[in-house]
Amino acid sequence: MEPKATARNPMKEEHTCSAKGCERPAFARGMCHRDYKRARRNGSLLRLTDDSRFYGNVQRSVLDCWLWTGSKVRGYGRFGFRSKDQLAHRVSWILTHGEIPDGLLVLHRCDVKACIRPSHLFLGTQQDNMDDMVFKQRQNAPRGERSGQAKLTEKDVQSIREYHEAKVFTQKVLGEIFGISRRQIYSIVRREHWRHVAPSF
Repeated sequence: MEPKATARNPMKEEHTCSAKGCERPAFARGMCHRDYKRARRNGSLLRLTDDSRFYGNVQRSVLDCWLWTGSKVRGYGRFGFRSKDQLAHRVSWILTHGEIPDGLLVLHRCDVKACIRPSHLFLGTQQDNMDDMVFKQRQNAPRGERSGQAKLTEKDVQSIREYHEAKVFTQKVLGEIFGISRRQIYSIVRREHWRHVAPSF
Protein backbone atom coordinates (compact mmCIF):
# COMPACT_ATOMS: atom_id res chain seq x y z
CA MET A 1 0.00 0.00 0.00
CA GLU A 2 1.67 3.18 -1.18
CA PRO A 3 0.85 6.52 0.47
CA LYS A 4 0.37 9.54 -1.75
CA ALA A 5 0.13 13.28 -1.26
CA THR A 6 -3.37 14.71 -1.03
CA ALA A 7 -4.58 17.45 -3.36
CA ARG A 8 -5.40 19.76 -0.46
CA ASN A 9 -2.05 19.42 1.26
CA PRO A 10 0.90 18.17 -0.81
CA MET A 11 2.96 17.63 2.36
CA LYS A 12 0.39 15.28 3.88
CA GLU A 13 0.00 11.74 2.64
CA GLU A 14 -3.04 9.51 2.58
CA HIS A 15 -3.17 5.75 2.18
CA THR A 16 -4.58 3.97 -0.82
CA CYS A 17 -6.18 0.56 -0.68
CA SER A 18 -3.78 -2.32 -0.08
CA ALA A 19 -5.67 -4.59 -2.53
CA LYS A 20 -3.67 -5.26 -5.67
CA GLY A 21 -4.49 -2.81 -8.48
CA CYS A 22 -6.89 -0.73 -6.34
CA GLU A 23 -6.23 3.02 -6.15
CA ARG A 24 -9.19 3.99 -3.93
CA PRO A 25 -8.50 5.75 -0.59
CA ALA A 26 -8.07 3.42 2.38
CA PHE A 27 -11.17 3.19 4.55
CA ALA A 28 -10.30 0.64 7.25
CA ARG A 29 -7.49 -1.80 7.92
CA GLY A 30 -5.63 -0.49 4.88
CA MET A 31 -8.47 -1.28 2.45
CA CYS A 32 -11.00 0.81 0.57
CA HIS A 33 -14.65 0.60 1.56
CA ARG A 34 -15.52 -1.95 -1.16
CA ASP A 35 -12.62 -4.32 -0.40
CA TYR A 36 -13.11 -3.99 3.35
CA LYS A 37 -16.78 -5.06 3.02
CA ARG A 38 -15.75 -7.93 0.75
CA ALA A 39 -13.08 -9.06 3.25
CA ARG A 40 -15.61 -8.97 6.09
CA ARG A 41 -18.03 -11.11 4.09
CA ASN A 42 -15.51 -13.81 3.16
CA GLY A 43 -13.69 -13.83 6.50
CA SER A 44 -10.28 -12.82 5.15
CA LEU A 45 -10.02 -10.04 7.75
CA LEU A 46 -8.82 -12.75 10.09
CA ARG A 47 -5.80 -13.24 7.86
CA LEU A 48 -4.59 -9.63 7.87
CA THR A 49 -0.90 -9.33 8.63
CA ASP A 50 0.44 -7.33 11.57
CA ASP A 51 1.81 -4.80 9.07
CA SER A 52 -1.61 -4.22 7.51
CA ARG A 53 -3.35 -3.84 10.86
CA PHE A 54 -0.62 -1.61 12.25
CA TYR A 55 -0.12 0.81 9.34
CA GLY A 56 -3.89 1.17 8.94
CA ASN A 57 -3.68 3.32 12.11
CA VAL A 58 -0.92 5.62 10.90
CA GLN A 59 -1.13 9.08 9.32
CA ARG A 60 2.04 9.50 7.28
CA SER A 61 3.74 12.72 6.24
CA VAL A 62 6.49 13.25 3.66
CA LEU A 63 8.84 15.26 5.89
CA ASP A 64 7.37 15.04 9.38
CA CYS A 65 6.20 12.56 11.99
CA TRP A 66 4.02 9.55 11.25
CA LEU A 67 1.27 9.93 13.80
CA TRP A 68 -0.59 7.07 15.43
CA THR A 69 -4.35 7.50 15.00
CA GLY A 70 -5.44 4.46 16.99
CA SER A 71 -5.93 4.20 20.74
CA LYS A 72 -3.44 5.94 23.02
CA VAL A 73 -2.31 5.86 26.63
CA ARG A 74 -0.69 9.02 28.07
CA GLY A 75 -0.15 10.25 24.50
CA TYR A 76 1.66 7.11 23.31
CA GLY A 77 0.07 4.88 20.68
CA ARG A 78 -1.18 1.49 21.83
CA PHE A 79 -1.54 -1.59 19.63
CA GLY A 80 -2.53 -5.22 20.18
CA PHE A 81 0.51 -7.20 19.07
CA ARG A 82 1.48 -10.79 19.84
CA SER A 83 -1.58 -11.25 22.08
CA LYS A 84 -0.95 -8.24 24.31
CA ASP A 85 -1.16 -4.45 24.33
CA GLN A 86 2.12 -2.81 23.36
CA LEU A 87 3.32 0.74 22.74
CA ALA A 88 2.97 1.53 19.04
CA HIS A 89 6.45 3.01 18.63
CA ARG A 90 7.94 -0.22 20.01
CA VAL A 91 5.88 -2.25 17.53
CA SER A 92 7.06 0.05 14.73
CA TRP A 93 10.66 -0.70 15.67
CA ILE A 94 10.02 -4.46 15.76
CA LEU A 95 8.25 -4.48 12.38
CA THR A 96 11.06 -2.43 10.80
CA HIS A 97 14.26 -3.57 12.52
CA GLY A 98 13.45 -6.76 14.42
CA GLU A 99 13.43 -7.54 18.12
CA ILE A 100 14.38 -5.00 20.78
CA PRO A 101 17.37 -6.21 22.80
CA ASP A 102 16.80 -6.77 26.52
CA GLY A 103 17.46 -3.71 28.64
CA LEU A 104 16.95 -1.22 25.81
CA LEU A 105 14.09 1.22 25.20
CA VAL A 106 12.77 2.68 21.95
CA LEU A 107 13.27 6.44 22.22
CA HIS A 108 11.99 9.37 20.12
CA ARG A 109 14.34 11.79 18.34
CA CYS A 110 11.36 14.08 17.64
CA ASP A 111 9.88 14.00 21.18
CA VAL A 112 6.39 13.43 19.73
CA LYS A 113 4.81 10.65 21.77
CA ALA A 114 2.36 9.60 19.03
CA CYS A 115 5.08 9.37 16.36
CA ILE A 116 5.94 5.87 15.09
CA ARG A 117 8.14 6.84 12.10
CA PRO A 118 11.12 4.43 12.18
CA SER A 119 13.65 7.14 11.27
CA HIS A 120 12.48 9.17 14.29
CA LEU A 121 13.19 6.29 16.69
CA PHE A 122 16.39 4.97 18.21
CA LEU A 123 17.41 2.44 20.84
CA GLY A 124 18.83 3.48 24.17
CA THR A 125 18.99 2.72 27.87
CA GLN A 126 16.94 4.43 30.58
CA GLN A 127 20.02 6.57 31.29
CA ASP A 128 20.15 7.56 27.61
CA ASN A 129 16.51 8.58 27.91
CA MET A 130 17.23 10.72 30.98
CA ASP A 131 20.30 12.30 29.34
CA ASP A 132 18.25 13.09 26.24
CA MET A 133 15.57 14.69 28.42
CA VAL A 134 18.15 16.92 30.14
CA PHE A 135 19.86 17.81 26.85
CA LYS A 136 16.52 18.86 25.31
CA GLN A 137 15.49 20.62 28.55
CA ARG A 138 12.33 18.57 28.88
CA GLN A 139 12.86 18.06 32.61
CA ASN A 140 11.75 21.61 33.37
CA ALA A 141 8.22 21.39 32.02
CA PRO A 142 5.97 24.31 33.04
CA ARG A 143 3.94 23.59 36.13
CA GLY A 144 0.99 25.14 37.88
CA GLU A 145 -0.71 28.04 36.17
CA ARG A 146 2.18 28.32 33.68
CA SER A 147 1.07 25.03 32.17
CA GLY A 148 -1.13 25.43 29.13
CA GLN A 149 -3.55 22.84 30.56
CA ALA A 150 -4.06 24.51 33.95
CA LYS A 151 -7.68 25.21 34.92
CA LEU A 152 -6.74 26.99 38.15
CA THR A 153 -4.49 29.82 39.28
CA GLU A 154 -2.27 29.66 42.37
CA LYS A 155 -4.73 32.01 44.07
CA ASP A 156 -7.53 29.51 43.35
CA VAL A 157 -5.49 26.73 44.92
CA GLN A 158 -4.83 28.81 48.04
CA SER A 159 -8.54 29.59 48.31
CA ILE A 160 -9.51 25.92 47.93
CA ARG A 161 -7.18 24.93 50.74
CA GLU A 162 -8.35 27.78 52.99
CA TYR A 163 -12.04 26.98 52.42
CA HIS A 164 -11.40 23.29 53.08
CA GLU A 165 -9.32 23.99 56.20
CA ALA A 166 -12.06 26.25 57.59
CA LYS A 167 -14.73 23.69 56.62
CA VAL A 168 -16.62 26.39 54.73
CA PHE A 169 -17.47 24.09 51.79
CA THR A 170 -17.37 20.36 51.15
CA GLN A 171 -14.99 18.99 48.52
CA LYS A 172 -17.95 18.33 46.21
CA VAL A 173 -19.13 21.96 46.46
CA LEU A 174 -15.57 23.26 45.99
CA GLY A 175 -15.34 21.20 42.79
CA GLU A 176 -18.56 22.76 41.51
CA ILE A 177 -17.39 26.30 42.40
CA PHE A 178 -14.00 25.96 40.69
CA GLY A 179 -15.15 23.75 37.79
CA ILE A 180 -13.03 20.69 38.58
CA SER A 181 -13.76 17.21 39.89
CA ARG A 182 -14.04 16.21 43.53
CA ARG A 183 -10.99 13.95 43.03
CA GLN A 184 -8.95 16.95 41.90
CA ILE A 185 -10.05 18.92 44.96
CA TYR A 186 -9.01 15.96 47.12
CA SER A 187 -5.54 15.92 45.47
CA ILE A 188 -5.13 19.68 45.99
CA VAL A 189 -6.06 19.72 49.69
CA ARG A 190 -3.80 16.72 50.33
CA ARG A 191 -1.00 18.49 48.38
CA GLU A 192 -0.64 15.64 45.90
CA HIS A 193 -0.95 18.32 43.22
CA TRP A 194 0.10 21.99 43.29
CA ARG A 195 2.62 21.20 46.05
CA HIS A 196 4.68 24.25 45.13
CA VAL A 197 1.88 26.66 46.11
CA ALA A 198 2.51 28.15 49.56
CA PRO A 199 -0.30 29.30 51.90
CA SER A 200 -1.44 32.89 51.37
CA PHE A 201 -0.80 33.84 55.02
